[in-house]
Amino acid sequence: HENEEIGVKNLIDLLPSDTKKAYDFVFEYAFLAGCAFVIFHELGHQIQKKEELAKYFDIPIHCSTDTTADHLKSENNADLISMKIIHKMFGKDEAINWLAYSGILLCLLTLAINNPNPTMGKDHPSIQDRYRQAKNFVIHTYGKNAEKEIFMRTDAVAKLLTCVTNWAEDDWWETVQ
Repeated sequence: HENEEIGVKNLIDLLPSDTKKAYDFVFEYAFLAGCAFVIFHELGHQIQKKEELAKYFDIPIHCSTDTTADHLKSENNADLISMKIIHKMFGKDEAINWLAYSGILLCLLTLAINNPNPTMGKDHPSIQDRYRQAKNFVIHTYGKNAEKEIFMRTDAVAKLLTCVTNWAEDDWWETVQ
């Protein structure tokens, strides 16, 4: 842009009214779901330690141990708890349904930005494995329209991210089944 001091918010304000309304709608719900995913993931670690709550979320009670396998299982459970909470929060209204699910996937894509190899995990499951779990959750809860209403949008964002990342595999999210 000619004026380097203009911020993103100012550029959005320059959009035509209808475009700005659409952008605000999409950003608000996808952003909320992405933030909710992170927050509820962290809460998920506590939820899975409480027997009554773990049962409610259909997650086996998990007491921390020092083994890597237990830690990875705890991380996967925390993601799943988070997605279940988001589904209960956002999954009722058709208009924002796909935005909430997109927010989960966009959050995971964002976590991968500074990770040169999203297919590898160390102290957490790989971003690719977490993305796979989220994508399967979306397919199971959202249904057959997930491909055209959610994944084509998140795939477009992922392709744009390849311009600013150093991923070892530029299409790691596409190989997720």
